[in-house]
This record gives sequence, C-alpha cells and structure tokens, in this order.
Amino acid sequence: MTILISTSPEQTRQIGYYLGQLLDAGDVICLDGDLGAGKTTFSAGVGEGWGTEHPLTSPTFVIVQQYDRALDRQVLYHLDAYRLDAEGDAESVGLLDIFDANGAVLIEWPEKIRSWLPDDHLWIHFTIDDNDDSRRTLTLQAAGNRSLMLLDVLKAKFGD
Repeated sequence: MTILISTSPEQTRQIGYYLGQLLDAGDVICLDGDLGAGKTTFSAGVGEGWGTEHPLTSPTFVIVQQYDRALDRQVLYHLDAYRLDAEGDAESVGLLDIFDANGAVLIEWPEKIRSWLPDDHLWIHFTIDDNDDSRRTLTLQAAGNRSLMLLDVLKAKFGD
C-alpha cells in the first residue's frame, strides 16, 4: 500500500495525467471514494495524459465511455459503476468484453463490480481531508505485477 497526498484539484489532475502517460492496453485502474473526492478530476488527468482525442467526462448516466487516441488508435474505456444496481448489471454493460478488449480501463465506483475485476488491477481510494477540503489522500493498492509497477512509478514520482 502506498499513500500519496494531493493538496489541490490541480495536483490530483497532475497525478492522473502522469498515470495516463504510463497506461497500456490491459491496464485496469479502479477509483474509489466518496462523491466529490476527486475521482473525476483524476480521471480527466488520466485521459489527458493518455492522449484522448476529446476531454474525458464522467460517464455516470451512460455507464461506459470509450475514448480513442489518434496516435495509435488505442482505446481507453471509462466506466462509472455508480448506477449499477447489482453485479449482474456488469454483464449487461459488456464488462467482460471491455476487459477482453485491447484497451486500458478506468473504473469509478469499482466496489460495485469487485468480483468482475481482473486479477491485475490498481486500486486508488480517495479521501477528503477533514480540515482542508482541497486536500486529498490517495491510497494505492496493487494487485498483480503490472499494477505494482505502476504503483512503484507513482510512488517514486509523487511519494514523500
């Protein structure tokens, strides 16, 4: 487990941007935390760093958005599981097809589909500081070798 501190929305976005530059097809990033904790700000940074052709926005009402990268036609899937009522809903949005596709996957509210997650994924929990509403604690946990490498790189860049 690794803890990173962000002191502003801009820094949260910057950490996401850096992670986005590292993502490859098959990477799965899970973003967990209360409403307003910074998941969508972080996601926007990931999309920008990864190189989406269009700005990344919250997919809350459409559940899944697909973004393309002009450079190499890679795909980034952005999933918001908040509105999924049960894990069975994961099948209805084609989650297994998304995991099997040749793209990176970014998931907000992953706890709703935990049993569907691949073995290798990076889990990032966002916590709002009780005394400073612009400060966030990001707690990172890696499951799998690739995610551990991503965690180590983020820790080296943004850790204490």
